[in-house]
Amino acid sequence: MALNVPDIDTDIGLMHTLFALEDLRGLKIGQLDGEVCLRLDKRLGMTYASMFDMLNTWRHEAEKLERGEITRDEYDHWRYTYPQVEAERTREAGQAEGEEETGTGRFGE
Repeated sequence: MALNVPDIDTDIGLMHTLFALEDLRGLKIGQLDGEVCLRLDKRLGMTYASMFDMLNTWRHEAEKLERGEITRDEYDHWRYTYPQVEAERTREAGQAEGEEETGTGRFGE
C-alpha cells in the first residue's frame, strides 16, 4: 500500500496531518476556556520535553511579534529559517557569555 502524503494546503489534508501527529507525537485535542486547543501528552517523556522546548521557543517569538519587539518580516525570517536561527542565537549567546567571563571581546581586548 502506498503512503499518501497529506496536502496541508487543504483543510482535510491539515486534519490528516494533525491525526498523524496525534499518533506519532502524542498531540492531543481538548478544550480550554471554551476554545479548542492542542496540547502535548506529558506522559511521553523525551518526546514531550523536546516538543515542549520547540513550541515554547515558537511561543516566545510570537509574543515578541505581538508586543512589537520584532517586525512581521523578522518573525517570518525566524519561522522560515528555524532551527538554524536558534542555533546561531545560542552560539552567539555562548560566545558573549564567554567573553564576559574572560573580559575579552570588543571592549576588553
